[in-house]
Amino acid sequence: LVFIHDPPVAIASRATIGLFNANFAIGRATISDMVPPHLRALPFAYTGASFALARALSSAVGGLSVGLFWTEQYGPYVAPSLVTASPLIASFLATLLLLPESHTGRKFKHPLQTL
Repeated sequence: LVFIHDPPVAIASRATIGLFNANFAIGRATISDMVPPHLRALPFAYTGASFALARALSSAVGGLSVGLFWTEQYGPYVAPSLVTASPLIASFLATLLLLPESHTGRKFKHPLQTL
């Protein structure tokens, strides 16, 4: 959000970030589709633990990276924005391109299969 200077861009940016964060719901739905009900507790626990760990680590990494790249226009917050956004974008792309369809009845074509 360091590159934002007006409210409409801030709203659009937060909406985009929300779309990228939809991976959490996709992961939980995939667990529900692929894991038998009596074995779901452990994958859901790992999902919750990884989410909590990511929240803590992203705050620490963001705080430690303040001031690494200083620009006159954006100040010291360029590095934390780029560093903490990188795993989120990588996770989104990995989910989009590598996660197979888990629901056998759907007729969805994978994005790479349409090329």
